[in-house]
Amino acid sequence: MTDDLVVWAEEVARTCLRDLPRRLQHVEGVARRAATVADAVDDPELLVAAAWLHDIGYSAELVTTGFHPVDGAEFLHAEGAPHRLCALVANHSCACVEARRRGYRGGPRTPARRMRQGGAAWRRWVAPELASLGWSVDPSGRTD
Repeated sequence: MTDDLVVWAEEVARTCLRDLPRRLQHVEGVARRAATVADAVDDPELLVAAAWLHDIGYSAELVTTGFHPVDGAEFLHAEGAPHRLCALVANHSCACVEARRRGYRGGPRTPARRMRQGGAAWRRWVAPELASLGWSVDPSGRTD
């Protein structure tokens, strides 16, 4: 990773999304918007970096669980990205709510089943967010 987190994030996003031009265009717009409000947060560089990286999990090369926020966060974690950046990517757009809406308790072919098979990724990024919303998460990854 370079010293400049935003430059690194842009490079990673452009590489990961090179085969998804519409997704990359969306990410570019989100990053531009984030840059305009970045001074309002405690870590402006982190916000803009997260904007660049929030959808990298759509890259076919990164898919492990089939849930793009978690897949992106797992990739970033493996690359040594800061934990807070990984958590922002994993939980963007209320990913924990989306996971629940997708039927986390679903059958073997649902995205939720694939997320459970992601095991550690699910426990690292999404389960803590569910717990913070007051939903219990048992060791098997099931929610109440």
